[in-house]
Amino acid sequence: RDTASVECRESEKQKLIEYEQCEANKSNTCATKQQQCTDQREAARIKCEEADAAARFSTVRVCLPEECDLKENPTCGSSDAEVETAGWFAALRLKIETYQGLSEECRTMSSSASETCAASEAYCAEDHCAGQRSASDQQRASCTESYDSAMLAKCDFGRAAQAKCVDLTAVRALIAKIKASNRQDALSEPDRVAEFAAV
Repeated sequence: RDTASVECRESEKQKLIEYEQCEANKSNTCATKQQQCTDQREAARIKCEEADAAARFSTVRVCLPEECDLKENPTCGSSDAEVETAGWFAALRLKIETYQGLSEECRTMSSSASETCAASEAYCAEDHCAGQRSASDQQRASCTESYDSAMLAKCDFGRAAQAKCVDLTAVRALIAKIKASNRQDALSEPDRVAEFAAV
């Protein structure tokens, strides 16, 4: 096995996993931020509806009896009418204060929701995994180049090995032919051995 190639592919696999994990984390975070945006907008909408409802209060005045002329008789009118008028003004003041409070909450929540949604859109549009993607692409390109070089080297080695194997096969065939021959000619192995021993 080509150890360098295997290590390169393992490194490529690891970098791809890191990139995919980064994208998955970004997707989850983006979904969370979008949900926060949706929730805040809904809460602001409900609060603004409450403010709109609180704005609808009656401003019908409680009047003293028509026959009562306060210019001529400042003490005119029953104490019940005065109490009723004071109560009405107190209730009206409370309704106005409630409306103002709800209206302010509506504005604050709407503003906060807008900021959250803008931040969510910006986060989701941003490329948070550029570094991991670049590292993965570079590792893949490096492994591809290394793999191609290794394949060419293996092919060259294979061609040379095949040529040598053809030569070796021819030599072995010749040796086998010589050993199989017992004739008294140039291919006679016993004659060659005897000639070598004599010399």
